[in-house]
Amino acid sequence: EKFHYQFNLKDISNIFQGLLLTSPSMFREGQIKFLRVWLHECYRVFSDRLVKPSDHTELQAILDKLISKHFIGTSKEEL
Repeated sequence: EKFHYQFNLKDISNIFQGLLLTSPSMFREGQIKFLRVWLHECYRVFSDRLVKPSDHTELQAILDKLISKHFIGTSKEEL
């Protein structure tokens, strides 16, 4: 199946811009709030463009894999 989505560095920049617009005081309680904002921005930037439900499922799997690899000990219930 042919991949038909086009993402670029501007999309990555939009994720970082969303993170930078937050207040540092939000994150004093730990990494969970930061992770929630990061997830929100990823979904906002990438998920909003996806058309097929299978693509949404694939994005969810990719993000879950990243979370389990880089945020060890964080459960889905916390997010």
